[in-house]
Amino acid sequence: MAITYTALQGDLLTDNPFANSNWNQVSTAVSDLNSTSSGLSANQMAGYQQYQSAMTEAGLSNLADTTPTVDVDTSSATQQTSLMQDFASGAQALSSLVSGYTGLEQLSLAEDTYDLEAESFAKNWAASVSSYNTALEDTINARAKATGMSDEDVADYISENSLTA
Repeated sequence: MAITYTALQGDLLTDNPFANSNWNQVSTAVSDLNSTSSGLSANQMAGYQQYQSAMTEAGLSNLADTTPTVDVDTSSATQQTSLMQDFASGAQALSSLVSGYTGLEQLSLAEDTYDLEAESFAKNWAASVSSYNTALEDTINARAKATGMSDEDVADYISENSLTA
């Protein structure tokens, strides 16, 4: 929102408030105020108070008490808001694209991790099965020698109790 203010020339308390130049300055200054007195800067407020004092001294207190009307030109503010909204939309779109790319990269990384873990599990499982079968054969062979089992009984026992990978 653009606030414009025309500064008053001269001192209205000592100059004739009814002079055309002063009256034009005052009316222009009051009509150019784009905010109520609570939103004025210190300089604007001082000028407005000077105007009120001069009007009161001249016996025109009903005019001095009039609050300036708000006449706001919001076209530039609307344009700036529109540009900010466009920028925010573009930033959100860029953020979405980056998030999508990051998601795809994470998916690829997760697939690679799964493949590595599956491969590691398969190797570990094969090693465990081999270790178990070796231990089974050693145990049954030792038992067969101690008890006098036949080679055929040992082969049957191993085929029944061994694991396959």
